Amino acid sequence: MKATQGNEGKLKVMFDEDNYQMYLDLCRASGLPYTVTRSNYTLDIESKFCSIYFMTNVMSKKSFWVGAMVKKDIIDSKTVQPVIDKHDLKYFAFNIAKVLHDNSGTEIYNIDIKSAYANALNNNKLLTPKTFNFLCTLAKKDRLAAIGMLASKKDIFTYDCQDNCIGHDKLIKDTESWFYFCVKEIQDVMQECQKEIGSDFLFYWVDGIFYRNAENKKIITDILTARGYNYSYDVCADFLYYENINTKYLSFKK
Repeated sequence: MKATQGNEGKLKVMFDEDNYQMYLDLCRASGLPYTVTRSNYTLDIESKFCSIYFMTNVMSKKSFWVGAMVKKDIIDSKTVQPVIDKHDLKYFAFNIAKVLHDNSGTEIYNIDIKSAYANALNNNKLLTPKTFNFLCTLAKKDRLAAIGMLASKKDIFTYDCQDNCIGHDKLIKDTESWFYFCVKEIQDVMQECQKEIGSDFLFYWVDGIFYRNAENKKIITDILTARGYNYSYDVCADFLYYENINTKYLSFKK
């Protein structure tokens, strides 16, 4: 367990379930009221007995300040915030009949958008060049985390001296719609590609599309280039898909 002491006197610890449970048990045993605040990337326990701040190890510290730069740029752009129903968004689509019946063991093709969400913001003039360049230097998981902070949430649970939960507040960032804007932008690109290649479409997953017939590469890359997206291209071998009542299984080699 790695721990550091912040300037504000709060102990900072990398999160795992064991050390979180240990501190939570200590708070419960103290007989003092306490609060637990959970967000997408952090967990905070606060009481007179102890004050500790957990960070997940799935992202770097750089993600936090780049995420703050992203938020500032969007606000400074003074662009009207989009109205998007997150329940209407689609992160994937499958042409199950084609995948299931026609493609087991065959060669298929894949095109992925590079830095999809970062480019969705940049293409719409929502980022300064400095912020965009910083985003592009991050590892993929950190880049996604930095943009995901636009929609981060906090749940605050308050406990009394008898360890009863007496309050629950939810805080949602006012930039949430901008994250879903990124999702919608990439969804629209994937669906345009799907429509243009017709029955050769197999499936898309977030920012990657899979298809039959090598000639479709030009159709897809022309769409991506026109919309301002860079991409990578792969041939996938040993493609296999099957499903039963409980499981959907997909595998391939790039």
